[in-house]
Amino acid sequence: MSQEELYKTINPVKYLRNFVEKSLRPDGRDLLEFRPTIINKDSIATAEGSAIIKLGTTTVICGIKAELAEPDSSEPSNGFIVPNIELTKLCSPKYRAIGVSLDSQIMNQTLYNILFNSGCVDLTELCIAKGKLVWVLYCDLVCLDDDGSVLDVASLALITALKSLKLPKVNYDLDTKVIKVDDTIKKGINLKALPVTTTFITFEQKYLLADPTSDEESIADTFVTIATCDGQLSYIYQPGGNSLASEQFESLIKQAGKREKYIISLLENIFE
Repeated sequence: MSQEELYKTINPVKYLRNFVEKSLRPDGRDLLEFRPTIINKDSIATAEGSAIIKLGTTTVICGIKAELAEPDSSEPSNGFIVPNIELTKLCSPKYRAIGVSLDSQIMNQTLYNILFNSGCVDLTELCIAKGKLVWVLYCDLVCLDDDGSVLDVASLALITALKSLKLPKVNYDLDTKVIKVDDTIKKGINLKALPVTTTFITFEQKYLLADPTSDEESIADTFVTIATCDGQLSYIYQPGGNSLASEQFESLIKQAGKREKYIISLLENIFE
């Protein structure tokens, strides 16, 4: 272990402070600079929609498996979207080795909230026969490497996989209840919005950092993720920490809007 690594291990707060006081980060970024983003779609041949996203070294893969089911009686025209992310020690030692962790449960709910607060998907598009048959989209996400901002990467993987989704044509006979699936004819679903999440932290209550690494997250005062659509705030996730001053919060929304434009341009290039 080098002297720098030893110093970082013994006193991580002072180590980071030495950098941010000079408006720099240990990896060479400015305080509000993001790591490179790489988007790959249709990464899993056996899935109806899939994507792999990398932000720095943080990596999440998403595969969507579609199944037919009866709708809920309270919403007979609505299909289902079920996000499920795996966070294990394979991607970071901070997670449990096996089983569904609390982190996974919280992130699943947060991903669902981000998706539906934005109005991204109209669940009626997943209806084949009202009250009889709908699509269920099981969106399985696996974090391969968590080096910070994993929620940003997971939400982008989910949106990209949904955007690449192709469902086969289904005919349902109301009288005989016979279901016929034609895999030769496939089409996607219309995404009405593309929510983009951006994670920030505060350090020592005065420094704002965008796209934190895992090391930076571990010593943050406040952790906040902002989702935007068309430049408008659509969802906020802040798991504890200190409250932000109004000028700090306004600055974060502005930075999140810039980030959204960049991500949307990447998606447009991929799906053109």
